[in-house]
Amino acid sequence: MSILNDLSLYHVRSSQACISAGYRLYMGCFRKLLRRTWIWGLLYALIAAAVMNQFLQVIPFYSQISNARLHGQTLASGFDLPEITVWNHCVTIAYYIVSFLFFSTAFTAFSEHKETSGITPPAKWYGVTDWRTTLRMLKLLLWQMLLFLAAILLGALLMVVVLMFAKPSILLVFAMIGVLTIIVMFFMLPLVYTNYKYMLTPGSRFLGLLGHTYGIGLRHWGSIFLVMLMVGIVMLVLSAVIMLPYYILLMALTKSQMGTLMGDPLGMPDYMGTMSTIVFAVAAFVMAYLNMSSLFPFYYLFGSFETEEEERNQLKTNLE
Repeated sequence: MSILNDLSLYHVRSSQACISAGYRLYMGCFRKLLRRTWIWGLLYALIAAAVMNQFLQVIPFYSQISNARLHGQTLASGFDLPEITVWNHCVTIAYYIVSFLFFSTAFTAFSEHKETSGITPPAKWYGVTDWRTTLRMLKLLLWQMLLFLAAILLGALLMVVVLMFAKPSILLVFAMIGVLTIIVMFFMLPLVYTNYKYMLTPGSRFLGLLGHTYGIGLRHWGSIFLVMLMVGIVMLVLSAVIMLPYYILLMALTKSQMGTLMGDPLGMPDYMGTMSTIVFAVAAFVMAYLNMSSLFPFYYLFGSFETEEEERNQLKTNLE
């Protein structure tokens, strides 16, 4: 337990300290988190493998279409994409449901740690499922989508205004796309604090928190960006290593299936389908927990902002 002694939430921390504390908490409580989430992690991995197998069936067809259009060729008659069935839609929907259930468990653990400064193992063998937290995450996602669309529309409006008074060119279009990306990032990053505040404050309403918390997030925009950048680099490096067997197998299967569309033999052993499913599932299982780890630095960033705002309000009260 010594590793968790200095990992209480409410301390003012630098961005680097938030990242360090987040990953230390994650590693220190990993076995408990695994016991809480293993069933949803397993289902997530199996469904993700099914989704990737569906994706693998479509990739060669779109590659053939792109190559034909690139070279000005006409597709042969009878060249049809695989039919999207009800089963495909069910698998995709199940993927999103299980993803919500898996990642909402992290926020359940955050709520417990916020109150008790600890995370306990589950009482049941099948882990912990908090459906209210999952529903709250769904509501949060819907609000994020609306705000993201609002940021896109705002940026697009500014682009239209600029293009009305400037000479159109390819360079200008690329510059405007870069400006749009910056606008969306500037608009969305402060919502990180709002999101954690909403998820970790029972009974709160998103719109009720948005006005107050967005200003706080905007004031700490640099810290949020720095943590997101550093966590993104860590995630990129680790995922590249973890997913390397998956990428190799995916490339080999894609090339093989593209060859069959051109009349070549499959060139793969019969057990390759089973092997690919196993590789996809293992990679998805590991990536699920790697993605969960990225939530922990922002949890401590939220705690740092909360503590700093409390100290700021206390100082203002004393001065008055």
